Amino acid sequence: MDSQPDLLPSIPYLVVRDETVIEYAADIERELGVDPAPVLGPLDALGQRLDDVSYADVIAGRAELRVRLGARLADRPVRLRRLASDGDRTWIEVRSLADEFRLETLLRRSNFGHMLLSPRVELLWSITSNDLADVFPGDDPMNWVELMDPDDMETLGRAIAEVGADPNLRRSVTHRLNADRTYTITDTVESAVHDPDLRGVLVRSRLEEGADVIDGDTASAYAGVTVSDHMPIGVIVASDQGRVLHRNAAAGSYVGARTGQLVVPNGDEPGLFEGLGADHVAKFASVFAAATAGIAGHCTLVSPTDHRRWLRLSVSPAAASTVVITIEDHTELAETERALRASNRLLEALDAHSEDLVLVFDAVGSSHYVSSAVARHLGDGVEIHSLDDLLPFVHPTDRHTVDELWRRIRSEPSSSSSTEFRLTGGDESASRWHHITITNLIDDPDVGGVVVTMRDVHERHLVERELRFKATHDALTTLPDRAALLSRLEALLRKGEHDGWRTAIVFCDVDRFKLINDSAGHRVGDRVLTEVANRLRGALRSSDFVGRFGGDEFVVVAPNVDDEEHALALARRIFDAVVGPVREEGVDVDVTLSMGVAVSDQDCATAAGLLHRSDLAMYESKRTGRARITMYHPELDLGGDGAGALRADLRAAIDGEQFSIHYQPIVSLVDGLESGHESLARWEHPEHGLVGAGRFIAVAESAGMTTALGDELVKLACRNARGALRGNGSFVSINLSSAQLSHRDAAATLLDQVLLNGVDPSSIVIELTEAAFAQGPTVQANLEMFRAAGVRIFLDDFGVGYSSLSHLHHFPVDGIKIDTSIINPTVDVDLVRLIVGVARTLGIRTVAEGVERQEQLDVVRAEGVDYAQGYLLGRPSPAPSAIARID
Repeated sequence: MDSQPDLLPSIPYLVVRDETVIEYAADIERELGVDPAPVLGPLDALGQRLDDVSYADVIAGRAELRVRLGARLADRPVRLRRLASDGDRTWIEVRSLADEFRLETLLRRSNFGHMLLSPRVELLWSITSNDLADVFPGDDPMNWVELMDPDDMETLGRAIAEVGADPNLRRSVTHRLNADRTYTITDTVESAVHDPDLRGVLVRSRLEEGADVIDGDTASAYAGVTVSDHMPIGVIVASDQGRVLHRNAAAGSYVGARTGQLVVPNGDEPGLFEGLGADHVAKFASVFAAATAGIAGHCTLVSPTDHRRWLRLSVSPAAASTVVITIEDHTELAETERALRASNRLLEALDAHSEDLVLVFDAVGSSHYVSSAVARHLGDGVEIHSLDDLLPFVHPTDRHTVDELWRRIRSEPSSSSSTEFRLTGGDESASRWHHITITNLIDDPDVGGVVVTMRDVHERHLVERELRFKATHDALTTLPDRAALLSRLEALLRKGEHDGWRTAIVFCDVDRFKLINDSAGHRVGDRVLTEVANRLRGALRSSDFVGRFGGDEFVVVAPNVDDEEHALALARRIFDAVVGPVREEGVDVDVTLSMGVAVSDQDCATAAGLLHRSDLAMYESKRTGRARITMYHPELDLGGDGAGALRADLRAAIDGEQFSIHYQPIVSLVDGLESGHESLARWEHPEHGLVGAGRFIAVAESAGMTTALGDELVKLACRNARGALRGNGSFVSINLSSAQLSHRDAAATLLDQVLLNGVDPSSIVIELTEAAFAQGPTVQANLEMFRAAGVRIFLDDFGVGYSSLSHLHHFPVDGIKIDTSIINPTVDVDLVRLIVGVARTLGIRTVAEGVERQEQLDVVRAEGVDYAQGYLLGRPSPAPSAIARID
């Protein structure tokens, strides 16, 4: 009794018990190519037995059995062979015979009968062609051999013996069958002794009617083709011995064929493709030999008459021992295929070396293509079969954004959009920023999908984040700078006005800081400012924030306070947290603060007005002894003159024309660009002297006179613009506040004044701050009216808020003025370079403000800034000064 065999996983087998199949191997499905489940059950139900062998013989190991399986198993022919048995179970190997059956079918249809004989003329194997079977039914070749003439039999036997003795020989014998000689058989005898699958002499027999010899004039008819000189396709009719019997003109032009020529070289006689080299000759010879055996084939070769042309040759067996060769010009297709292969190699090389990850998905998210960069972005071994496989690698915070982008683009043919997100590579702590573009190319027949490209932009993000931080934060204390503070304060005030809560400002000044610097040194002074900033941070609520306003001044913003008492309580807590000694370099510095507090109300709801009030309160703390907290009250305006007197003075100034315009040069640093002047308003107060715009505008805002003051300053600036232009300047800039631009007729009012005073609108530049953009569509409409009239627009204080970059895309801006804090005291070269790069990309001009030293001018000019403005180039003066050319 055999034991269960140690079966290899690759052997397909059945397990049989009592002539019933109870189990099958997994590999049987691959062997059969169909679901093997129907094999389970009685052996007799498998299908049609093709041999006189019983299943009992197979189970006993006495014989092998060929079976054609049933329709449920696709009528597959198989061979069953016993492997082993353990008593009640038997393992039977199952091997597909589909390929052998296909070969047998081809041979039967080839019009050749095949016999394999030993050199002693013993029959080893035979297959009868359909033609022979029709005349002599059955597979036994003796059906026609018995009818051979004895002399012909002797000749055939001699040919078999000679070929068996000399494998290089090939013989052809023709003999007749039956008494009336209606049929003739031509036998081709060749050696197959060295073929490991044959090891004998192969006789191929073709049945023919009529005469023994086919003459050349009728060969074409026997081949069953029409050979025309008007056909673009070359046609050659050749004997199975390889001689050209007929050919048309096209065949002669393609390969130089002529009647009687060999198609395959033999000895010293060349064939059609002799001059092309052994590989071409061998390829064609192989196809031709297969055709003589009844199997059609084809190959592609270079034309022997013109090596620039590629030919497609199809070789097929025909009647009367002939072979038909058709020849087509394949050059264009071959070149296309070669170009396609080259293109594919190029794409493969680009894919292998590209840092970008490219994926193509169908409309439902299944992947059609994934580039090799997937390993670099997601990790080794990651496979992306659908969009669902990609989304887990997207940072959870960004996953909704990417998914929404995909859904939108997928539903919009030919659309494309981009965003940036973090890709985790499976580890959220190591996420990296990527730029993703999704393009819908489903309607493109060459793509047929949604293309997703991703690029790692993490390093750029780090640089931008650093630049944004530097642009909005103080370098020493890392607190938000003045511009960032004002921007956030404006936003909070608008939100508070909308939601109905008040905002408090606590203005803090370090007492006697100049004395600290002078006595202990700037290093100690810097350490004191850093410690004050840290203590301020620690004293704030989660909703509060603090910024460095400049020098030794800090501003705390506290939103959502109940009243002034609540604001004072917050200020006292801050005071107690900050005041105290700071030890640095062995020196104890006693730090105190003078603090002023102001709370927004109906009369003061702007950043400028609220800062003005808290500043006045802080100075009152200093005036009354320092190290104390003062709440703003109206009597603090202008040294205690009282709110009523101050507002009366301002109204009198507007009615009595107490305002004047001073001009500061804006100097071109580029040949060919005009220079100009900025118009700066001044209040010539009868008691307090010349008052700057920053102070009286804040008073006007708190007094509700912004509109009246703005209209008066616009009239004055336009009235004097003509004289300023005659003063060696090509343009004059006029500052407009966000409050002015929020009025619907702001542009119309200014343009009326420009035309009334005979000034060319193209010589006027309007300067506005970023705060104006928050006023909504009215500002946009005014700016577009200015642009339509030829007035240019410059964005002032640029670079101190990152959001300014987005405004450049959405508002019509001709120039940007780089804020003084970026230029003075030291030029922030990286930030200047970034701003100039953005400006050049958008085609707008740049102005560097606050240039006070020659080295600052040298840097901004080297970085490509277009204009400069500052005390080095000219202070504000009542009359426009001549502007010298900068060499």
